[in-house]
Amino acid sequence: MSEVCNVGPQHRQIRGSLGAFDGYHGWNEHVQFPALWSLNSDIHQGIVAEPNARLVAKPDRDHTPIWAQAGTLHVTPTIRYNSQRIMATRTDIRTLGVNTWFTLKLSDNDRLLQSRHEIALLVWCNATLGMLSQANHANRAQQGRGLGNKGMLETLTTLDVRELQPWQLEGAQAVWRDFRGRKFDSFHRCAVDAARMELDERLVRDVLGLGDDAVTAVARLRTLLASEPSIHGSKRAELPR
Repeated sequence: MSEVCNVGPQHRQIRGSLGAFDGYHGWNEHVQFPALWSLNSDIHQGIVAEPNARLVAKPDRDHTPIWAQAGTLHVTPTIRYNSQRIMATRTDIRTLGVNTWFTLKLSDNDRLLQSRHEIALLVWCNATLGMLSQANHANRAQQGRGLGNKGMLETLTTLDVRELQPWQLEGAQAVWRDFRGRKFDSFHRCAVDAARMELDERLVRDVLGLGDDAVTAVARLRTLLASEPSIHGSKRAELPR
C-alpha cells in the first residue's frame, strides 16, 4: 500500500495531547476541517460516506502538515468481520480520517486520474480479494475481528492501481456509479451477500479483465472465508445453499 499511496496521520498526531487539533463529533457544510470518525456498521454500509466530526486547530500547533494529508479515500486497518460491512469508503469533500480511519492519498498530479485511481482502490478494498488481504495481514487475536494499525496498512498487499489501463479504470468508474447507493452485509456474510457477489464479479471481469474461471475461484474463496471461524466469530457461518 505504501508504494501506491500515502497512508495519512495516526489519530494521536491529529488530536489529543500530541495532536494539532481538538476533535468533536458532529459536522455541517460550514466546518473548516471535517473528519471521518470511527467505523460504525449502522452508518457505514456502503462506499460513500459523509464526514461525521469536525476538527478545530489548536492555536499553539502547526496544523498545516497534518491537514495537507486530508483527502477523499479512507481505509480502516481494523475490521469486525461479523458486523462491519466495509473496509474503505469515500467522501465527496476533503476529510481527515481519525480513530479507526486512515486517509489515503495518491500522488497523481492529474486530479481526474487521482480520482480514478482512488475509486479503483476503493473497489478492490471492499471486494472479497481486498478482505482476504486484510485478514491475512491483520492480527486475529479475537475471533471475528482483524486488528491493524498504520504500519499494517502500509505493508498491506493491494492492487497497484497505477498500472491499470484506461478501460480498467473506466470499469471501476462504472462500479462506483452503480454502487454509490448500494449497501453491503457484514463481511462474514460475503458468500450470501448479493451486493458483495456482484462487486466481486465486476472487479474480476471489468477491472481485472479475467474470465469465468476467475469468477468461480473468487466464489469458492468467499465460501471458504465465510466458513472460517476467525471471520464469523461467535456467529454461525452464512453459506450458500
